Amino acid sequence: MPLPHGLNPMTAPALELVGISKAFAGVRAADGVSFDVRPGEVHALLGENGAGKSTLMKILSGIYEPTSGELPLGDQVHAQLTPAISKAFGIRLIYQELSVIDHLSIEENLFVGSLPTRRRLGVPVVDQALIRRKALRAMERVGLKRDPAMLVGARSISEKQQVEIAKALSHQSRVLIMDEPTAALNNAEIEELFRIIRQLRSEGVGIVYISHKMDELQQIADRVTVMRDGQTIEVDARYIVAVNDAGALLDAGLAGLGIVRLPRFMADPHLASGDLVALLQDWQTEPTSLYVAFPPSRHLSAKLRVFVDWVAETVAVHAP
Repeated sequence: MPLPHGLNPMTAPALELVGISKAFAGVRAADGVSFDVRPGEVHALLGENGAGKSTLMKILSGIYEPTSGELPLGDQVHAQLTPAISKAFGIRLIYQELSVIDHLSIEENLFVGSLPTRRRLGVPVVDQALIRRKALRAMERVGLKRDPAMLVGARSISEKQQVEIAKALSHQSRVLIMDEPTAALNNAEIEELFRIIRQLRSEGVGIVYISHKMDELQQIADRVTVMRDGQTIEVDARYIVAVNDAGALLDAGLAGLGIVRLPRFMADPHLASGDLVALLQDWQTEPTSLYVAFPPSRHLSAKLRVFVDWVAETVAVHAP
């Protein structure tokens, strides 16, 4: 699949997982997953609760040790990461449950656990002037126009999230992993978050955007990987739309695609990543169904054509 926004395919990924598996008591939460994000792109990871997304993120942050697989970072290949290695490489995870400390100021939150110091009369003391300069710089990058000395507890959820992002940027992050970042935001706050993400993308930061909301992906994602039962398939972000029925796909301008609607249990998890143009699921109203959009039949691989023909025997096929 071509990379979006003219990204050079020779550019080394900012973050990569190769064949990662993780088992808990014999149950595979991740099963041979390969995933990467490049500098200056937003790669969305889409999936329901229990699909394995959180397991991958904990492997990247050094909390979990993978059962197998590799994690190439820079010029080294790791079998596992530690929290220290992950942080040193510039990987920062922003959880859905924010970790700001309400009774500290904005600037104190940015540097909690890593306060810059200077020596006075031979004794190390906190460098308040440096903290203020760095805080203002990080806050400017995320558009947070507040007094750095203001207590975080008095701010909105949206502004607390900006503090979290600013904290990650103050430590020279190469990759931001954002876990369900819009869960507690209203529409205006979501637009502000997307503005920040686009700005960071333009600065070369790689962003992993974890979500189960398909309607957000067209606005913000360059690439999309769908995760289900510990396995992944990459799909083209241009064709991700939130739908309630197959007709809505045609109304959305996908006139060049054929659409199959099928019960989820019929989905073949072994299809190659290049076979599917898009995997489209209505998560709320029909949780037992999914939508597969594919090119006109002359472009189908032999493997996918057999699959589609089999599905068509029992499920209505809506083709343009």
